[in-house]
Amino acid sequence: SFYPAMESGYSIPTIMMRFRELTKRFGVLALLHMSTLYIGEPEWLQWVSKVSLLFVLLVWFYDHSKWRAWSKWFGLGQLMCLAGDIILEMEDAFVFGLAAFLIGQLFYAFSFVRIAREQGAFQAARVFKAVALPLLILVFVVVPRSSSAGEMMLPVVAYATVLLTVFTLSLVLVQTDASRLWPLPIGVFVFILSDAILAWGLFMGDPIPYHEIAIMSSYALAQFLLTLGAVRALNAQAVQQA
Repeated sequence: SFYPAMESGYSIPTIMMRFRELTKRFGVLALLHMSTLYIGEPEWLQWVSKVSLLFVLLVWFYDHSKWRAWSKWFGLGQLMCLAGDIILEMEDAFVFGLAAFLIGQLFYAFSFVRIAREQGAFQAARVFKAVALPLLILVFVVVPRSSSAGEMMLPVVAYATVLLTVFTLSLVLVQTDASRLWPLPIGVFVFILSDAILAWGLFMGDPIPYHEIAIMSSYALAQFLLTLGAVRALNAQAVQQA
């Protein structure tokens, strides 16, 4: 089934209806947030709509998973990303926000490792080899060209390492059940795209037009796809155990 039938006791039609409701609510919140970014005000609505995006996804995921088994690690990842969203709205708190997102990605990575191990698909050496080359390019080619490389190199490289690891793990997972788990690698890739747009504006000093809208629209889509992929992973496990 496309929609997750978990231990919540919901029927398939009810689950489909709840998914449609989520999509509508999330879409409305996303459009509201992008509108406030385009207009530039009111600032309080920008903040509320931004935080509400991930909060809605967090509640939806908990409703389906109850944070059982590996799903608690994914839920903690969502919680840390929500904390990162809040921290980044504060002044001079970029490093702390980055740290919150780094911890969130670590939780995502750990949840992916748990899924892969349960399916017998996790190979640490394979993940290391996939991460090594792009990480070397980042450290020796991309970061040194940034005007802020000296003060930000360590946190940026640490975050990029974790993000590349999450992406690699998502590629490992999708090979085990591509029909259900395809949102995971696409979600992580869009997450990387969002962070790349953010990093370009911060460190290269030349943001793209409407960069805030580009960052937040891709970030919102990434979190939606990651949550959808995690719910479908739960569904796949439920089918296998049935």
